[in-house]
Amino acid sequence: METIEYSLPALISRAERYCATAEHCLADVRLKLRQWECHAEDIPTVLDHLTQQGFVDELRYARAFVHDQVAYHGWGRNKIKAALFAKFIEESAIDTALTSIDAVVYHNALKKAAAQKKGATHEQLLRFLLQRGFTYDEIQTIL
Repeated sequence: METIEYSLPALISRAERYCATAEHCLADVRLKLRQWECHAEDIPTVLDHLTQQGFVDELRYARAFVHDQVAYHGWGRNKIKAALFAKFIEESAIDTALTSIDAVVYHNALKKAAAQKKGATHEQLLRFLLQRGFTYDEIQTIL
């Protein structure tokens, strides 16, 4: 496979287009730059530019991630927090994003997840909801 050489301005432009399509964190962009076979010494320059220009914002990403995981996937706080840690998001940004969860939406996500396991025993339901990232205290409110 032939390697494509990019000039730094062209690489920055390509990275800007990538970040403009959806929310991405620095870890996602770093991975994409490696996939594009970017030189290792250019990666910090590109990431700094994207951060300064507002294309990448870790807090904005964390808030969007939290919203999507609760609303569309029915994840609990613990699972979301672990996923954000895996993407190297700062703990302060994670905590801020987790406090922005709408309590009604979160409770509905918990009830919807519990409803998926109709006919399950108490232990099976408890284990399932814990794997979804809900805390024991949250689960007890609906059982």
